Amino acid sequence: MYKSFVMIDDFYPNPDEVRRLALQDDYPDVQGQITFPGRNSKRKFVVEGLDRFMSQLLGEPVVAADRPGAFHGQFRVTLAGEPSRYKVHADPSYMWWVGLVYLNLPQQCQGGTVFYRHKALDSDRVPLHQEDLTRVGVGSVAELLQRDGNDLSCWEQIMNVPMRYNRAVLYRPWLWHTATDGFGARPEGARLIHLLAFRRPEAGEVGQPAARPPGP
Repeated sequence: MYKSFVMIDDFYPNPDEVRRLALQDDYPDVQGQITFPGRNSKRKFVVEGLDRFMSQLLGEPVVAADRPGAFHGQFRVTLAGEPSRYKVHADPSYMWWVGLVYLNLPQQCQGGTVFYRHKALDSDRVPLHQEDLTRVGVGSVAELLQRDGNDLSCWEQIMNVPMRYNRAVLYRPWLWHTATDGFGARPEGARLIHLLAFRRPEAGEVGQPAARPPGP
């Protein structure tokens, strides 16, 4: 038995300050084809004690998945019409939990995060066994997404988590999911989130749980 999904409202004690930091950052253009819609911030913001708080919240030890190129701590802004490679996808396997905090003001909130079941696989997650992929006519998860990732007729929507200001959503990276469409013409009116990613720790990496995540 294990948790697959956690949602926490009123996550940051000072979300207006976190949103202000997000809007002050730079969002470089992404070169080439990307797997997510929008642009990530140039800098990362990670509050002190977050690993310990998440370990307590999730009921298992975790630490930041902050390897080079990882998105933990970055903000992401998605304007209307920004494309991505796949509509439905899963996240990299080196992560153990992934998540986001919605930073749109209440009057801006629309859409959210959607989770799916792949119809042919009859599964809401990346297959554990190669024979499952072979059974549906592909050799890898990448090949499956190339074929079906943008074809919503291959998927059944099983959960839609609505956007809400300062709502944190945490889920396993192997679950099939997608962000709803971006909106707005400028960052202050666009879809805005704070990205989180955690991995299982090596010995000695996790301290005592914190009461709640401190603010910036």
